[in-house]
Amino acid sequence: MSASILEKLDEQKALLVGISRKMRGHQKVGPEALLRKTLIKALIVSMASARSSGFDFEFGLKTTYPGDPTLKSLAQLARSSVQPALTSVAGWAAELVQDGVNPSLLLALAPQSVVTKLAAMALRVDLAASPSPIRFPYSVPGAIIPTPFIAEGDPIPLRTGHLSSLSLVGKKASVISVYTSELMKRSVPTIETIVSRTLGQDIARSIDNIFLSDDAATAWSPGGVLVGATDVPASTATDPVTAAAADISALIDALSNPAAATSPVLIVSPGRAAFLALSFPGSFPVIASEFAGDRVIALDCDDLVIGVEPGSPDISVTKEAVLHEDSNALAISTPGAPNVVAAPTRSLYQTDCLALRLVENLDWRSSTVAAVVTGPAW
Repeated sequence: MSASILEKLDEQKALLVGISRKMRGHQKVGPEALLRKTLIKALIVSMASARSSGFDFEFGLKTTYPGDPTLKSLAQLARSSVQPALTSVAGWAAELVQDGVNPSLLLALAPQSVVTKLAAMALRVDLAASPSPIRFPYSVPGAIIPTPFIAEGDPIPLRTGHLSSLSLVGKKASVISVYTSELMKRSVPTIETIVSRTLGQDIARSIDNIFLSDDAATAWSPGGVLVGATDVPASTATDPVTAAAADISALIDALSNPAAATSPVLIVSPGRAAFLALSFPGSFPVIASEFAGDRVIALDCDDLVIGVEPGSPDISVTKEAVLHEDSNALAISTPGAPNVVAAPTRSLYQTDCLALRLVENLDWRSSTVAAVVTGPAW
């Protein structure tokens, strides 16, 4: 092959690569992804602001995204507020979330979360900004009316006790992520990638661990969806595909209450999710989660209600706190005989780190119980 032909081929290749990159750059971003990207940018601005002498949102904006119009409006909000040092402007997170499709700050930042994915299919409600719960009414399936057709003048038949309600109240979900100050010395795209990934994992793992549990609800935490779940025996078929089909059919039948499930979804381990995608492509919604373990969990999304309290999202950044780094965090010190000191602790000032704290009021309830197969043969 002559050198001129090779040169032309190289030119064509370079042209195709350039066109491909341009097309990727102009791909439309959905509203959920756009909200998440804007939130991540705002978090990075807050982290950069915390490194100045006193919390200065405008300083953080100039060093990260000086031309972003949405973040400029937040800087104007910052100018109109008097805030303690190293505390983010109250309300800006709520402003961003309120304008987005996903009403939840935490869920918007964790697209890989089971709760986030279910929220897109389940019923979503606004919780009252007070300790008083809201009641979400739903119809209880019962005896079927023999016929809805009546003669003129006859009374219309009606089932008794066909209405009930779910009680939801905002419960404080909180996440803290710690980053070294060296992170802020990297390029902005690198910071975005690191913060987005670590924060998303922290949120998803903490919330999903509760959601996919059999822990009963308390005054401060929602209950797991496996409370009172229906146990379905695993299929004894030796062929994995046959066993999976039998298990899934039995799970969906078990969701009947007695009305058939109208929007069933399966939650399985990542490996089983891949198996189902290969064996039954596009047949029904499947969500992968490490917390599914050796179980196949079925839920009816039309019976699931996820509540978020508007205006409750709060974000703050600090570089001067002392933290107890433990999944069962305690007060740093508790007086007594003897005094109790929490360990291990981290001084953000001494270790030159930043802590990012996110708080939001959430709750969820389901009018029907989940169905579970444990130890399936696939």
